[in-house]
Amino acid sequence: MNIQTILAGQVARIDGSGPLADAITDALERSGAYIARGVNQDRLNILVTLIEPIPSAPLSQLDISDYDRAFDRTMASLYAALHAAVPLIKASGGGSIVTVMTVGRSMDDPLTLGLADGVESITAGFASTFAVAPDAIRTNGIRIGGATSADERRAVGETVAVLASDQSSYMNGMTVPLHSPARPIAERTAS
Repeated sequence: MNIQTILAGQVARIDGSGPLADAITDALERSGAYIARGVNQDRLNILVTLIEPIPSAPLSQLDISDYDRAFDRTMASLYAALHAAVPLIKASGGGSIVTVMTVGRSMDDPLTLGLADGVESITAGFASTFAVAPDAIRTNGIRIGGATSADERRAVGETVAVLASDQSSYMNGMTVPLHSPARPIAERTAS
């Protein structure tokens, strides 16, 4: 898919850092978006939030502090980021929010999967609340099993760019599952 200029003139902010954030930034810039660097922007069309829960111990070894730390890092920080972005996106005439949830090697961890489901619920809740006029904010998500290679990170970045663009204007409240090509779904279920 050619993602050139599908986001021309759009202002985007990426909440997160690291190789995956860099790949998303590259894809958005190739698509014509301007990347906002800093929090004092007066215009925002696209917010991308990266959520990667901290690995936890087996469920039998978890205590409430583990849960609190994981909740703060995922749910509370996501909710705060979305609420902070909504007024800016409204003032810009609408736009898109894309949440990117990495479950990585924790696909069998009940706490991580529970938090991932919570991220999907917040994404859907924001979608149903802010999609209608005059707000016009679409909210979608991506749940990835991991993005360790450059090709995998590039695929995530391009998916974010498409979800943020008008090409996906028919999508709202959806979470797209992306799995590592290095370990297809059939192999995950067999192991």
